[in-house]
Amino acid sequence: MIEIGAGTGIVGIVAATFGAHVRITDLSEFVSLMQMNIDANKKLITGSAIAECLVWGKTEVTSTYDYVLLADCIYYDESTKPLVDTIEKLCSKDTQVLCCYEHRTSPQKIDLQAKFFEVL
Repeated sequence: MIEIGAGTGIVGIVAATFGAHVRITDLSEFVSLMQMNIDANKKLITGSAIAECLVWGKTEVTSTYDYVLLADCIYYDESTKPLVDTIEKLCSKDTQVLCCYEHRTSPQKIDLQAKFFEVL
């Protein structure tokens, strides 16, 4: 599994507590926070978790995954295409993408969510 746009890494860490082997990724400034949270939960992790930098649309992607996880990553218009491009590169024909997001009601956020799903 890979979690993208992980922030604190909680989604990937929870998956790892259930036995998944997870790459938990975000921008470089979040890697130490994600690693701190992995370390704080080591006793609960029955799979594995590693924290790494992955910049949507910029980091070279060389592997595909069984699952791509993303939580609340639909927030900037300019990040929509790089996000979708990264998801596509991480997927094989059998990959399952699990995406959750907070449904927001402002017209701008409604349009952004619609654009994300259209591009996806």
